[in-house]
Amino acid sequence: QAQGNKWPVVSVPNGAQGAAKSCRNAFKWLNSFEEIVLWFDNDEAGQEGAEEVARMFPIGKVFIVRSPDGFKDANDLLKAGRVKDIIDCIWKAVPYTPARFLSFGALKEEVLKDPDPGKPWIFDELTEWTYGRRLGETYFFGAGTGVGKTDFFTQQAAADISNGEQVAIFSFEQSPVETAKRLAGKHAGRRFHVPDSGWSTDELATAFDQLDATGAYIYDHWGSADWDTVEEDITLLAHMGYQHFYLDHLTAFAAHADDERKFLEGLCADLAKLARKLGVIFYVISHLSTPDGKPHEEGGRVFVRHFKGSRAIGYWAHFMFGIERNTQSDDEDERLRAKFRCLKDRY
Repeated sequence: QAQGNKWPVVSVPNGAQGAAKSCRNAFKWLNSFEEIVLWFDNDEAGQEGAEEVARMFPIGKVFIVRSPDGFKDANDLLKAGRVKDIIDCIWKAVPYTPARFLSFGALKEEVLKDPDPGKPWIFDELTEWTYGRRLGETYFFGAGTGVGKTDFFTQQAAADISNGEQVAIFSFEQSPVETAKRLAGKHAGRRFHVPDSGWSTDELATAFDQLDATGAYIYDHWGSADWDTVEEDITLLAHMGYQHFYLDHLTAFAAHADDERKFLEGLCADLAKLARKLGVIFYVISHLSTPDGKPHEEGGRVFVRHFKGSRAIGYWAHFMFGIERNTQSDDEDERLRAKFRCLKDRY
């Protein structure tokens, strides 16, 4: 009313204390605007609510209004006939920037807490090596074609889903149907994606229903991987409570990039910052470059430099893992045995 309906204005339905929840529900729509101006009450609850909402969005997008002294909100100004002051307040809104510096005293309470034991991996020994998995971290995996990186991903994701964790899977080399069948197979101990392998339709339906009850998501990518879209969807799911994001694979995002190396450097930085900002875990598969010596498919050792985008991954990753297996060996026992190698351990 004050600005002649020139700009879209909405009100949160549950007051400042429920503002964050309301804005999460409308996150995708709100985030579509170039700028967001928040004008909550001038009291402590209102300003805390404004900061909580502002932290949900990219830095620089949100502006916070503080009402003039003696006025609680925009409506107080309108009733007082100070329409011009309303407009001035909107245009003089301060961009929200999080605090950059912390004293030791401010950190003491968090520092004195016991270290986070982390969430367990599917292998006890891996949990012992890494002290588990922690929110805000990124884990990268590399292996040759057919060696088993996607299979490991599927097994770990299925275990998380079975344990009640909120999981979203982005698989760009498989259809959603195949991914779902493989997940259900890991959950039930059956190879549902393989015909005539001893399973029944009832078993498949039961496994599907059990996984569906957990609320897990499989991303429908329509054969393309656009990082800007995926980033927005990840942010939306994170605000809905999802904590585990499986990306298979990293190089799919760079398929149409003019400079693959430069694009992957920016993407790895985005992933690391997004994991910390949203408090989630990213599991990322990377394709490997062709080694100088023994091929990876014949058991060749995986090195950090073999990862596509290795410089950026090596810089931003919390952990890097390589999986090695000789898929061409005449010895069946050797052919079925994989070595899981830790290449980087920031923790």
